[in-house]
Amino acid sequence: MSDSPMNTSSTNALPSSPSAGQGVFDRTASARQQRFHKGQSGRRSSASVNGNTSVAKIPGFFERIASCFPSWKKGPTEAALNKSADRAGSEILNGLRDNNFKKVHQGLKRLHNAGNKSSNSNYVPDKINEITDKLRGNDAAVKNLSTFAKMEDDQNLLVGQYSDLNKFFHRVLKGLKNIGLVRERYVNARTDRIDALDKKIETSLLKMRVGLPNNDADAGLSSAMYHLGIRYRDGVNVGGVDVVGKAPVKAALLFQKAVDRGDGHPEAKTALRELIREATPETLYKLGVAYRDGLDVGKNLETAASLFRQAADRGSRLALSALYKLGQRYRDGKGVDQNLEKAASLFLQAANRGSSDAMYQLGLCYRDGSGVDKKPQEAISWFRRAADAGHVEAMYQLGLCYRDGSGVDKKPQEAISWFRRAADAGHVEARHQIVLCHALSLGVDKKPQEAITPFSLRDLD
Repeated sequence: MSDSPMNTSSTNALPSSPSAGQGVFDRTASARQQRFHKGQSGRRSSASVNGNTSVAKIPGFFERIASCFPSWKKGPTEAALNKSADRAGSEILNGLRDNNFKKVHQGLKRLHNAGNKSSNSNYVPDKINEITDKLRGNDAAVKNLSTFAKMEDDQNLLVGQYSDLNKFFHRVLKGLKNIGLVRERYVNARTDRIDALDKKIETSLLKMRVGLPNNDADAGLSSAMYHLGIRYRDGVNVGGVDVVGKAPVKAALLFQKAVDRGDGHPEAKTALRELIREATPETLYKLGVAYRDGLDVGKNLETAASLFRQAADRGSRLALSALYKLGQRYRDGKGVDQNLEKAASLFLQAANRGSSDAMYQLGLCYRDGSGVDKKPQEAISWFRRAADAGHVEAMYQLGLCYRDGSGVDKKPQEAISWFRRAADAGHVEARHQIVLCHALSLGVDKKPQEAITPFSLRDLD
């Protein structure tokens, strides 16, 4: 038996000489097996840490299968989401035209579910805007939308009627929870998820209605504006998740629109007043910019100035600058009719709140009699306040006033002093004046060399 040619287990047996191709195949197969076993041993070692070797083999198996289908690892493509959104849009439009809220609710539900899967945070708002644009001119659909979007105590009764919270399956789950057959945590999480979706649907209905303010006789429009403003003011949070983020500026503008309508909406007026009273300086500034530039609200410079004043009083440097620049608009007649009196008034308001630019401009107003009576002494007072606050041009103007005796007695030495302060801060004309004073011995001993240095050659090139 030991001499049998089939006994290959003997240590003395020599392997047969394989062909060249067969040797390559065997080596390749052997290497592949080694890699496989190495991978399996790595998974077993990681599983041994968890105490379960069978679990470790499963990810490896599914990883091999999934590698053949890369699309499995990805969420829905944008094309698929857009297809779902288009279908949702058709359902919403048809439901509004046919006075079928069930279809509208189904479409909005489908749209928000698609939005939850999209990486674009503006996915749903953009689609809502598209749907709203398609509704323009369809009076019947707009009338139905106004009915569907009606809110009572900040709740939409129709949305509540068709909510999944009232479906048979959810009622059964609640019953099973009560007898301990279903975990309370699961039912509560599902309730929060459905409630969040309902709030999103309600908000979308309000947005569509507010986006179509083409029927002034519709009393429900101001109500929709008010309720949407409430949501933006307070935000909507369900289960610790922000369904609607706080946006006080949007809220204020919606309240203003509701107030501007025929009925005046007293609740919106009260809400707007309270929001402004409690608003942060940043909110007041942004709201002032909206009124100043007519952004999503009627242009009102008086209201803008009031908001800028309140924001500046609460410490907003941006609002203080905006108040000063509003005065410049009236002074120059840019975007408004020129009104020098109003410009001087705005400069005074900004100056009293600490704007050195406004102090300087007010000094010019009193010096030249622009919008106020000409008062050289008052001009000197404002120039000095601005100069003490570091305003370089005001320092130069004070030097001119003391040199020429405008509003004060002539004091060449004082003039030189203010020119030097302005020159040290980089004011070129002030350096010219110093050179001239040395050349003409105004307030200084005549020193021809000072007329050339250190200012004329150093700074006039």
